[in-house]
Amino acid sequence: MDMHRITKTVFFISGICIFQSFAWADEPMGLYMNGQWDPACSKCWPSPRTDKNNHCKPADCALQGYYHCKMQNPPLAIDDDPRLVSLIKSGECTYAPREAMNSGEAAYVDSMKVCTNVLDKMAGRFNFPPDQENVSRQKIDFYVTNFKAYVLGSAYAQLKLAIDYDIGMGTQQNRSKANDLYNKAAMSGIPFAQYAVGARYAYGISVPQNKTLAIKWLNKALNNKPVTEADKKAQAIVAPCAIKLIEHLTPT
Repeated sequence: MDMHRITKTVFFISGICIFQSFAWADEPMGLYMNGQWDPACSKCWPSPRTDKNNHCKPADCALQGYYHCKMQNPPLAIDDDPRLVSLIKSGECTYAPREAMNSGEAAYVDSMKVCTNVLDKMAGRFNFPPDQENVSRQKIDFYVTNFKAYVLGSAYAQLKLAIDYDIGMGTQQNRSKANDLYNKAAMSGIPFAQYAVGARYAYGISVPQNKTLAIKWLNKALNNKPVTEADKKAQAIVAPCAIKLIEHLTPT
């Protein structure tokens, strides 16, 4: 895979802003992000979608955005969108525009934008429904990537294919295959894949939570010695995320 394709893949991973759940000590509500597009939204928010023609309410559909929800037991996992959608429609969550966030929430969202972009992709979320005009192109791209990953053994193609399986891009969504491919790419020393594996274990994204394995892979991503410029850029992107996540896993 050429450097342009590698760089494009890196930024493709971090292209959408979706936020995972967290709570503040002085706030009884948690701030959650629903990233899955609910088809019911098209009834109250017709295409082309603009702020002016958005007439949706939580009871109508699960709009993409931030929500204040009562803390759940067990806690909501980052990729548990169906459960969050159900809570939103049942009225247990209130839509939280930025002005409704407290200063701590707003600051945290700003500081974690890149990190949560990455987590969004790994949680298999979409911002909008797939573009039907690009279906054929996406399928061709998937088959080419699949060939490079399995036949040529390209670690970069394995990483991209993992993303394809996570979000169902050009193929059926398969989170198990995504996990395997993230691990293959991580074992080959790709820093972005190493962070991905660490984050999946840290947050329990389609795998059981495992603090020890999470820290192991996050440290690999940080201590990697990338050779290519694309890997150097990838490491620069994920390093702050890995540091923050290790701090989260090892509070003082």
